[in-house]
Amino acid sequence: MFKNHKKTAQLCMLFIVLGLVPTIAFCGDSVISGESPGMGNQSKLLDPVSNVSRDYLLQDSMYASRQNLLFLGLAEMTIHTLSVKGNETAFDINSPDLTKDLSTNFRASLFADGNIGKGLFVHGVTVLDSKIDDEYRVYDPSIFRFKMSVESTEPLWDTWRFTGNSIYDPNYLWEYSNLDTRLLTQPQEKARLELFAKLESDDHGYIEGGSIKPSFKGAQFSLYNRSIFGAYADLKNNSLGIEAVGGKLDGKRFREGTSVGFPADGTSGPYYLSNAPVTRASEEVKVEIRDRFDLTTLISSRRLIRDIDYTVDYERGRILLYQPVPSVTAANDPIYIVITYDYQRTSNDELLGVRLNNKINNSNSTSISILHQFQDNNVATVGLEEPKNLFAGDALLDFKRFGSGYIEIAGTESDNYSDEDMALRAGWTVNPFEKLRINADMQRIEDNFQTFGNANLQPTTNQQRLNTEGIYNLTEKQQLNGSFRNIKNIIPNGLNNTYAGTKKEDIYTLSYKNRERESLNFGAGFELRNTKNSDNPLAENKRQKRFIGDLSGKQEQFIFINNFEYGTHYELVTLRNLVAGGLGNNNTNQFSATVASEPRQGTRIEFTQRIRLVKDNDTDLWSDREDATFFNMRTKHSKNFRTFTTYEYKKYTVPGNDLSFWQSDPNKKEQAGSIAFEYLPVEKIKTLGKFTRHDLNQVWTDSTLSKVDDFMLGQVTYFFTHHFWLDVETEFHQIKREANLNSRNKTWDFGVRLHWNRDRLNEFTAGLIRRWQLKEDEPVQELKSTNYLLLLNGSVALNKNFFALASFKRFLLRNIYEDEETFIKLEAGYENTKRFRISIGYERIENEIDDIFPDNYYRGHGIFTRIVGKF
Repeated sequence: MFKNHKKTAQLCMLFIVLGLVPTIAFCGDSVISGESPGMGNQSKLLDPVSNVSRDYLLQDSMYASRQNLLFLGLAEMTIHTLSVKGNETAFDINSPDLTKDLSTNFRASLFADGNIGKGLFVHGVTVLDSKIDDEYRVYDPSIFRFKMSVESTEPLWDTWRFTGNSIYDPNYLWEYSNLDTRLLTQPQEKARLELFAKLESDDHGYIEGGSIKPSFKGAQFSLYNRSIFGAYADLKNNSLGIEAVGGKLDGKRFREGTSVGFPADGTSGPYYLSNAPVTRASEEVKVEIRDRFDLTTLISSRRLIRDIDYTVDYERGRILLYQPVPSVTAANDPIYIVITYDYQRTSNDELLGVRLNNKINNSNSTSISILHQFQDNNVATVGLEEPKNLFAGDALLDFKRFGSGYIEIAGTESDNYSDEDMALRAGWTVNPFEKLRINADMQRIEDNFQTFGNANLQPTTNQQRLNTEGIYNLTEKQQLNGSFRNIKNIIPNGLNNTYAGTKKEDIYTLSYKNRERESLNFGAGFELRNTKNSDNPLAENKRQKRFIGDLSGKQEQFIFINNFEYGTHYELVTLRNLVAGGLGNNNTNQFSATVASEPRQGTRIEFTQRIRLVKDNDTDLWSDREDATFFNMRTKHSKNFRTFTTYEYKKYTVPGNDLSFWQSDPNKKEQAGSIAFEYLPVEKIKTLGKFTRHDLNQVWTDSTLSKVDDFMLGQVTYFFTHHFWLDVETEFHQIKREANLNSRNKTWDFGVRLHWNRDRLNEFTAGLIRRWQLKEDEPVQELKSTNYLLLLNGSVALNKNFFALASFKRFLLRNIYEDEETFIKLEAGYENTKRFRISIGYERIENEIDDIFPDNYYRGHGIFTRIVGKF
């Protein structure tokens, strides 16, 4: 058994190093399978190297004991003779590995898997290649220049353990399985270098380096989750600790939308980012609920997880959520999609910093931090500004009976601002009695204060905030809460939180919650909010009172409804303008009711209805009315069929004295909905689909504004056999605006891919992509474009170890497309499975004639010989 497994494992590894492994490769009695899109393991198509896991290599204990380290390798030389016509300079730029007349390229590869010495395991492949941009033309993108992981299975010395992994790939990779970006072969991932190494010890801390996102522990104002290519250390020795960071800043931090993010609209996107490409894994996507009376006040936040809650296209900058997010809560507080990320740019900004920590005891510590940025002044970019120098100090304090707290202070210097800007935050928590807890915290961030990476501070910059709160637990399920908040902007007309004057808000709250019975929970609350312009009280001086009542519960059985839930929310808000003769005095009544049920496992239905009425006390008329309906349903009809449906409808009217049940003639309507499904009608077919729409209609006395945003995607995969399948994908996005000047933008992608595979040298893939685009902005005449792209790739094993390969890419019709080159490559040869392979081929590369830039046309074609030696 050992001999058979060893031989088949070597052959399989060798094929992978050669970059010739098709979607499914047989190794002995096991199958290493890269599944098709939609079958739950798409990453294998992108990286066939990862399909060969060390679990397979070590699954046979006899094999593992005899073969501790496996090496496989090859050396390859390719000789081209090429004729170039047209723009030779453009050809050289786009094909730097090929030159006119005669050129030679070489490659050497080594695959390693097993133990190196005691307790050190290595797994990966190293490739030395003289070519730069050629591999992307091949269907199988398995060749990385360097991909390796090393880890220690036991401490190398003392208590230190090592873990490392790396990827270095200067090639463009065709991405074949990402439905939510571009179909079939789009986009291409740019060259990337990802390294990570870590030394760690339970007693002394750790050191890591490579592509990392370090943060100074517990700090908000200094270093926070910043993408760098460099090193970070967190070391400790008894009571002393040090954190150090150094490296090149990777990209520029940016926060999308307004200072508080994208307003959710009841759909799942897509959300297009302002800057791209995006640094891989640098994004942070959150769903935040904010106070509708003060958007800088955060009520709750939930971070989303990539590939579970959303997909991201790093190259073009697009995020698509899997599930829609409602625009508001049942209490009418707005919901925002907050997206922060680092986008790539050409710069040489570098960061160096250190943080010293003195641990006084187990509960008390002090720290100081210094960070310096070596700035590239030749690069001008937008985004979160970062300082040249940052100084910070922080402390954690715990006095047991008297409570515990924290304090952090920081100052920054920047070439853009002459003054040093400060930030301060502090907090304290104390439990004077068993049932009473008191919290107090404050934060002050000056207008031009800058940090390294923490975009979460942006909504509260140029603000001073003070909060005190007392929580008294009457019983385990009854709670009394009281709080006071003071919010004040620091300077008038600042860059952040702009206000003409000094705005001061004092907010007092008192609430009671009762959760004694699961079937009947209730609560009540009161809020007083005073808002004043301290510099000019005649400009703004308001008082708002809010009375709140909540009622909710759930029952396993209610009449004939299983797992029944209900909830109601009522608010009375009174607003008074304290400026003599000032207008805007009104009373608002708001009521919402929610019912939900889970009639069976995998199915949930929820319905919410809300009404909001505003009465203008100055005119004694109802000045505004909102009727809102929210519905969502998740069903699992069977193990092969699941659906998800959401809908929300909001209507705004000016009722005057008419308070009829359903108002007509709204001055504003907004609706959004989504339908998604996953269905396996038979064993060999899988279908996916999603459709979302957001429709906004606003009516004024002299004009109308309408905006409709439609998005649709779908996928059907049919498996004729285990080796033969068909994939059809489509994506449609339209934004239509109607106003004084109308506009339309449409993009429709449609792709078909057919794949057949028997073994590594008998496979065929054909893909056809159609992209249709329309753009119209009145009074400019509409522009249309239609593009067809054909891709063919295949190989066949002939008798007596002879083989043939072919790759083909051509635009059948193109007006505008991102990739200009087309190519054809034919190759045939002989392979000795143990020692060598030799082949001869023909290659043609052409940049087709472009009506806009005809001088860029070129064509290069010629023959090549490839010689490969193996061990």
